[in-house]
Amino acid sequence: MSSIVSMLPLLLPYTALFVIAWTMPGRLPLVLLAVIAGLPLGWLVFEGFRSAGDAPGGAGLGILLVTVLLCAAVAGLLSGVVTRTISLWVPVVAGVNIRCVVLVLSGFLSIPSVLAASFWWSQWSVRVPDESCLNANHHVMVAGAELWLPSAPIFTAWTGDTDLYSFSSHKSMRAFCSISRQAKMPIDLVNLQINLEELRSKAFPLQKRFCASRDSALPKLLCDIDMSTAQSSHGFPEDISLHSPSTDYYEKMRTNDRGAYAAFVRERDAGIATGRPLQQSVTGDFSRFSNGYWIARDEAWRNDAGEPYTLYCHDTPPSGMLLCSTTYRLILGPQVTYGFRANQDELASVAKTVDLNLHVLLDSITSKQHRE
Repeated sequence: MSSIVSMLPLLLPYTALFVIAWTMPGRLPLVLLAVIAGLPLGWLVFEGFRSAGDAPGGAGLGILLVTVLLCAAVAGLLSGVVTRTISLWVPVVAGVNIRCVVLVLSGFLSIPSVLAASFWWSQWSVRVPDESCLNANHHVMVAGAELWLPSAPIFTAWTGDTDLYSFSSHKSMRAFCSISRQAKMPIDLVNLQINLEELRSKAFPLQKRFCASRDSALPKLLCDIDMSTAQSSHGFPEDISLHSPSTDYYEKMRTNDRGAYAAFVRERDAGIATGRPLQQSVTGDFSRFSNGYWIARDEAWRNDAGEPYTLYCHDTPPSGMLLCSTTYRLILGPQVTYGFRANQDELASVAKTVDLNLHVLLDSITSKQHRE
């Protein structure tokens, strides 16, 4: 209702130009009105939209509002000219009778009806999913690992070349719920992304609903994170991707990277073969190499694949901060890629905490309690 009330100011210029066009006594005056009024109004609308973005301060908003009013005037002129043209070319409805009234009302309401229908459809298409969808746990499989995903806005599921479902989108969430209800077997995913940034604003319906359901493990784990700072400062990755380690996946993604340590070994061996070995230095608990890789020096510190824990890091503001990422094969089966930020002096402790919390997060969506 508030959206409809906000549209009422547009009726004044729309009605005024429609009435002016309808009262034209003949074809020539109507043509002259269309040219004399239509061309300047069209030019003003074009210039308004073109210059609104470049205007300083609040002037842009003022120009945009005026331009919208001019658009309403142009729409009124257009519908009025078309309606009056029909009445002049079809004499049977030229008189004051029921057919003339129908013509006027039809012409007057044509554009508002189209806009209202378009607005209604846009609102309907982004409606909040129903309760059964919001309460669902979706049984999926990534590279042989069975997962049960709640309808949480942090997930984005990729089922193939073009089928990408973002759980933060109402429309996309409803579509995935439809697939999930009909599925007799776990839904095969090529890639599952987990983006905790989607919880930054808990005002949106899906975010609000997810964080209100504290009776399950995942909201308890994630919804108290202070999103005003990087998640990794609280021990969580900034982004997570679970994907297949198969050759088909890497060909589809146009990459040959099978893991951070494998990529490091490939570059290290290439440097040795060409007589330009990588320069190495010791930084805290890591061996730091000149190509950006940090390898854990502690032989007991290994990832799920049994490889030395390996990071690829580069400097990021503020000074002394690193943005790091790693990729390795999980015991579950999929390959995992995640990133985090850490101060160089605290890299080891942050990396261990982030990796531990990653596994806690994954345990919460692989737990057998979701089977029921």
